[in-house]
Amino acid sequence: MARSSLATAFAGSGDAFRIAYQNLTRSPFGDDSTIEAFTGTARDAFFKWLLTDRVNGSGTPNRQAMGRAMTFFSSGFSNGRGTGANGRFNPYWENIPGQPNGGRELTCRQNFHLFVTDGYWNLGTPADASPRVSEAFALPDGRQYRPSSPHTRVYANETRPSDNAAAPSLADLGFRSWANDLRPDLANHVPQYLADSRTGVTDPGTRPVTRPFDDDEIYFNPANDPATWQHMVNYTVGLGIAGTLPSSTPEEMAGTIRSLRTGGLRWPVPQTNESDRRKLDDTWRAAVNSRGGFLSAGDPEALIHGIENLLRSATADRQGATTTASATSAILTAGNLAFGTSYSSTTWSGDLFARSMGADGKPSTANQWSAATQLAARSPATRVIVTHDGNTGKPFQYASLSAAQKNVLDRNPALVTGDRTRRENPAHWSSDGLGSRRVDYLRGDRAAETAAPNFRARTGLLGAIIDSQPLYVSSAGGLRDAFPFGSPEHRAYAAGNSYENYVLAKRDRAPTLYVGSNDGMLHAFDATNGAERWAYVPGTLIANGRMTRMTQPSGGLVPGADDSPISNDAFINGQWRTVLVGTLRLGGRGVYALDISDAAVGNETAVARKVLWEFNSGGAGGGNLGYTYGSANIVRLNTGKWAVVVASGYFPVDGLDSDAPAAAANRTSLFVLDLETGNVIRELQTPANVTSYGLSRPGAYDADENLTTDVLMAGDLAGNLWRFDIGAADPGQWTVKHFFKTYAQDGDVGKLPITVMPLVMGDRIAQAPIWIFGTGKFIGEPDRETTGVATQSFFGVRDFTYSNGAASVTYPILPGSLVAQTLSAAGGNNGLRNLTAADVPKASPGWRIALPLAAGERNTVTATALDASQLVVLTSLIPLSGGDPCSSARSGATMVVDASTGGVAFKDAERMQPKVTIPGGDRMTVGRVVSNPPASGSATVGVGQGGGSLQVLIGDTPADTPPIRVDSPYWTRQSWRELFNVYESNP
Repeated sequence: MARSSLATAFAGSGDAFRIAYQNLTRSPFGDDSTIEAFTGTARDAFFKWLLTDRVNGSGTPNRQAMGRAMTFFSSGFSNGRGTGANGRFNPYWENIPGQPNGGRELTCRQNFHLFVTDGYWNLGTPADASPRVSEAFALPDGRQYRPSSPHTRVYANETRPSDNAAAPSLADLGFRSWANDLRPDLANHVPQYLADSRTGVTDPGTRPVTRPFDDDEIYFNPANDPATWQHMVNYTVGLGIAGTLPSSTPEEMAGTIRSLRTGGLRWPVPQTNESDRRKLDDTWRAAVNSRGGFLSAGDPEALIHGIENLLRSATADRQGATTTASATSAILTAGNLAFGTSYSSTTWSGDLFARSMGADGKPSTANQWSAATQLAARSPATRVIVTHDGNTGKPFQYASLSAAQKNVLDRNPALVTGDRTRRENPAHWSSDGLGSRRVDYLRGDRAAETAAPNFRARTGLLGAIIDSQPLYVSSAGGLRDAFPFGSPEHRAYAAGNSYENYVLAKRDRAPTLYVGSNDGMLHAFDATNGAERWAYVPGTLIANGRMTRMTQPSGGLVPGADDSPISNDAFINGQWRTVLVGTLRLGGRGVYALDISDAAVGNETAVARKVLWEFNSGGAGGGNLGYTYGSANIVRLNTGKWAVVVASGYFPVDGLDSDAPAAAANRTSLFVLDLETGNVIRELQTPANVTSYGLSRPGAYDADENLTTDVLMAGDLAGNLWRFDIGAADPGQWTVKHFFKTYAQDGDVGKLPITVMPLVMGDRIAQAPIWIFGTGKFIGEPDRETTGVATQSFFGVRDFTYSNGAASVTYPILPGSLVAQTLSAAGGNNGLRNLTAADVPKASPGWRIALPLAAGERNTVTATALDASQLVVLTSLIPLSGGDPCSSARSGATMVVDASTGGVAFKDAERMQPKVTIPGGDRMTVGRVVSNPPASGSATVGVGQGGGSLQVLIGDTPADTPPIRVDSPYWTRQSWRELFNVYESNP
């Protein structure tokens, strides 16, 4: 039964792990043991071994087998295990061709030991089983383990027979495999795992917790694994034979663990060489002591399902990021406040906070307010949360949802078996009828975290805000009443419904911050105090099961609505309104639009009327829409309509979407949606004869300054820049041109990908628009790599279509035809960067700046225009050297250059007085390296107190390093404010 059940479970487990194996006697772990990816010949060899290999002898030396597994995971390069092609002998090895030794050891590798046994161990005494649960000692991270503590009773409380006072049990070995650093020569980067952040079990009363593993009750809860050192987690499987402790059902097992934690029960220690049922308890205890799991199943179906759950726990639920908190850059507002976001990848909780901004351009370290704190004190019943049911906005209440939405929320992902595609697809989930409880939980009811049905325990209600940059909206503005005669806007102007009147009506609109998060919601917060006004759950996240999966009691991050919203004033439905458009990144293949004209809240029925529409891959005309990574922009068309333009986005390489169109492999689309209705006006596809995949957010350009968009420009992951001409009043006449490519040879397709929105500025030399962008991506795990990555670049490419005396240009434009500016490191180890100032003739197609100074340096942040100064802010990202996937550390460079030349900008003809002042630099210095810059969005630029200069703020720069200062014609009263980019936000 065990062999066939294991084979069935592993057959559907995917290949996202490496595997080594042994049996008790015939093929034990030894010097020739290998560990390889569970695919191809290694997968075939495992199944052959599993179904044919037999154990020699009649004994059950379980303790020796567990000891051998520990020895195997203690091995590595430092003690003779293989490297390079022989890295399959090394449990921590990652092959990387071209690196010294052919690869490296990963310090975040997690070690899991699946131990299948009848439980009646005997024979063989391990040489070492220290430290034991009965001993006080310091763990590798410095935390003190004290067996007398109420928090460690679940490990230490035992009843040991007199004839077994010294012999180590299997549980002793399980504890040793967790409590010892198996590779003390490696840095401790193993991800922590938090499944239960509840308090009040081993301590009286519950309490708020902001840093879970600082709390002893949470740290020593066996459901969690706080160990960052190299250790071994045991998943033990008994074959249906019961021990002495209650364990016949999952609920009974949970009750037993709770009693062991509170002291109501003690672990029974078995006698050494007898068929003692307490050895089954000891097998369970070995799993608990190593923060793993235990399964005892007496029939094949239960055994298969149980092993699948154990494999999922090891290969999916516990695969998290590193546990360092991260913060995005601040944005500046008119109230002398800087707003920032943060998140914890241990708990996947987040925060939005406000801090005062000093005259020196540095935010204080103390929060003025915290949105997470405000939300924690809020009663779920008073929250205003709405969604879209496929037709219209609705309160996010179970009774208000559509039948299809209830059907998904009533299903349990944990009840599905099979591969990842099935686990991700709600159609394969079984119903448990808990949809109403799930909605209550998602709204903030925490009762189900501590009692049945035991949804995921949270440390806060606000989810992780990782990539979403907050959007600040207060008074209206940014357009002008100069619309074409006969247009809807002009007719409204003539009737007294002008844009100017709308701006006046909204001049005192209450300031609001909009931010997406990975709790599946877009939140609207009062910018003055951090109180939540309302929240929106995109219907797409209900339909694709993301909201259901967020209630699961274990697992890592579930992607939600964590993308940066945009907004603009627009004339729709016969009146001026302010519209917000949001996208979902990996949360889903969709985009939504909300009317945020009024900051007033009202009840959920009133707020539901703010919902305009949703467009997703399941709707009419949306089949080619991928995952929307900041993919949208708001424009006014020459048809007289306002529209949302959405790039088709990205498709995952793991085949997660069974309905992903085949066209996604070599063509991309730009969707033009009616802003009023969300209906498709036109889908523009790139030509089939040019490989294109992963289209990014389009930039917009108004060629004739009539407040309509004539050109959209968007890049793709292949390295192409596409020009979409939408200047005609008839959408049928719109065209697509292959405008530029970052590669010269077809063999280099994809080496210089474009993931940012191209920024358009006026080129004073060519008297033409110039599109500014960089190359590189930082989307998935492989993008952490720095070795073997092609040298990325920034580009400024001129569009001569609308220039007088247009130069003769062959399309697509090639990088070699652009004038090169050369970047260099300034003297000393200060991170300063110098740049050349080569002339860029009027007839030249543009300029380029290569980024050769740091391995893997790339551009993933949209450039920021300083139009009045004719400058542009360029931001790069540098992953940790070596692309170590075990670390989230990164740096990057902030540079301010001449938009027309890509070189140093000067005030004077003699080129002695630069426009940009970099502390410690000279006249050729344009920027410096900063720590922890954002990986998406755009740079923050503020007008300094009193005006006359701009201050560029990005990354976690040292406290004694002032911002980059740029001369500017802006003169203001004594305040900070955000500098809006009109080319990005306006048509």
